[in-house]
Amino acid sequence: MNGVQQAGCLTGVQAYDGGALMLGRARWSGNLVEHWQGGLAGIRVYSGIRTATQVQDDLTDDDPGRIFGITH
Repeated sequence: MNGVQQAGCLTGVQAYDGGALMLGRARWSGNLVEHWQGGLAGIRVYSGIRTATQVQDDLTDDDPGRIFGITH
């Protein structure tokens, strides 16, 4: 949370990966449910594990393109 590693635990429950990433809602029995009634901002999605240094660097870098080496 905010660049600080949080405690974790194993639940023994396997995650279900049944489709594309959704933000602000969920899917249940094929229906879109639990719609978020507010705004979403500052969300970044990564395809792999981030090191502590990478997470800290992300907190101080306002241009997401620079994180991935994209120049404008």
